[in-house]
Amino acid sequence: MRRPTPRWVELHLLHRRRWLLLCVVGTMVSGAVWVLFASPWLTLRTVRVEGTQTLAVEQVQHVTQHLVGQPLARVDREQVQRQVQAIPEVAAASVTRHWPHTLEVRVRERVAVARTGEPTPRLVDVQGVTWTAAQPWTPTQRGLPEISLTAPSLGQQSEQAAYRLGAQVAQQVQRGLPPALGVEVSQVQVRADQAVVVFTDGRQVLWGDSSNSQSKVEVLAVLWGQDAPTSTSPLVDVRDPTHPIAAPLAAR
Repeated sequence: MRRPTPRWVELHLLHRRRWLLLCVVGTMVSGAVWVLFASPWLTLRTVRVEGTQTLAVEQVQHVTQHLVGQPLARVDREQVQRQVQAIPEVAAASVTRHWPHTLEVRVRERVAVARTGEPTPRLVDVQGVTWTAAQPWTPTQRGLPEISLTAPSLGQQSEQAAYRLGAQVAQQVQRGLPPALGVEVSQVQVRADQAVVVFTDGRQVLWGDSSNSQSKVEVLAVLWGQDAPTSTSPLVDVRDPTHPIAAPLAAR
């Protein structure tokens, strides 16, 4: 008859199995951590850039070039996102890891709706952010309306607000009017919170701020539709679209 195993022996064997299991698990975890964060097997080799339109892919890759060769798991995606968004042409960016060797950077470019004047013209988006494009301007960009600040800005915030007003008004007028008239918008002059729209033939519209844009566009279309522009380059005041005024330019 087989003698029963003493209780202390059973406990000893149980503890030893537990220690062996812990050692195996610890080794596996340590190995996985090493593979992820220190081994050459899962390093960053390729930066894939998506979403560019006018922005050169090389500009984004240049920002991330120093990361190539590092373990992919150690790449700080938020830091890369901030660095890419610091590129003037980029409005937003997202960064995604694709194992085993790829980092995907997806960008959303700023869309220029206007430009600043000489001597150093810059592009302007609808939020009033200005930037100097690294690439040559496209014909569309060269044909954008110019925003002219007719009074000195008091600081970066007020300057951006002035450009934002000008860009929004330019976009509102071009989108609201028939295409044949919209493309004739040449300049938006901004003083404080008031805008004046200037057309290529000299016609001017006292627009005011960016409120009631749809009503202003409708009134402008009716006024010019009823009374075709003449060489006197009429001045139209739609700051209050319920009481528009059309007068010779000299009346301003």
